[in-house]
Amino acid sequence: MEAKEKMRVENEAAIPEANLHQKMIKLPKLFDMIYLIFQSAKCSVLTKQELLFKITTQNLDIVDQ
Repeated sequence: MEAKEKMRVENEAAIPEANLHQKMIKLPKLFDMIYLIFQSAKCSVLTKQELLFKITTQNLDIVDQ
């Protein structure tokens, strides 16, 4: 019984780690997108709302939670 409990705890710990890994994989793509947004805007200043709007309109992978 103790071995099953140990496996369950290890599996529960692995799930958040896998989610974190998937999020980390997407960071370079997001960084590149933000960089291109600033280049295309031809300005160095954007409000947070403008930036979020441009990111969400250009990236169909983003899901509202």
